[in-house]
Amino acid sequence: MPEKRKRPTSSAALTERSAAYYSVMHDEDGERFEAALHALFEAIYPEFTEPLTAQQRLDAIRRSDLCTTEDDHKLADALVEAFVREWRLPRTRVSDVWASFYRAQYGEPLRLMALLSPGSSSRLTKKRIKLAPFFYAPSLDPAAAVDQYVKDTRLVERVQAERVKLARRGLLPAPLRHRAHTIAMARRLYLRARLGWSYETIAKADGASVHAVQVSVTDWADALGVPLPATR
Repeated sequence: MPEKRKRPTSSAALTERSAAYYSVMHDEDGERFEAALHALFEAIYPEFTEPLTAQQRLDAIRRSDLCTTEDDHKLADALVEAFVREWRLPRTRVSDVWASFYRAQYGEPLRLMALLSPGSSSRLTKKRIKLAPFFYAPSLDPAAAVDQYVKDTRLVERVQAERVKLARRGLLPAPLRHRAHTIAMARRLYLRARLGWSYETIAKADGASVHAVQVSVTDWADALGVPLPATR
């Protein structure tokens, strides 16, 4: 019998796994990880080391965009890649670090977050939501007619239903039914990749078999591109 091929992990599933892994990283390494993330941000964007008003932020962003040289870009890329290696972050999700920095420039809290890839987002826009035909009588007030139409077709419910269908096809990250399990799997990866725990130690802490731990950790590491220590 031919060997069964492993089904590729969807973009949405990778995003969910990355989000869980980042959550564990923030929770377990806490202040040290966030301090390192802030230090990296300030090394790349020194204009944002001090509190700024909204206008000052916009001015700083413009200066950064205009004055950054090719050498600056190369240095910034090298710093981010070194940070990803040091903290055992997903090598396939370096864009998440840059996206977090982009949000921070505009005043958002600096926290590593997982985003759907641009390819997934573009695919979502091709899915049209089917609505009932709109029949308008000229004798009615246009605004009132539109309001009634939206109400009658229950647009919000239809959008939610479409999102569920897309999630089942792997195009959107659906709300996790087993979030505790996903966090537990992410924590196993963190303990192995970041802290260097053995599979036996992780299995004992989880009350699971060594084989189950090794399989789950390896699967997550391969999917996210997280390097693991030598097997022991």
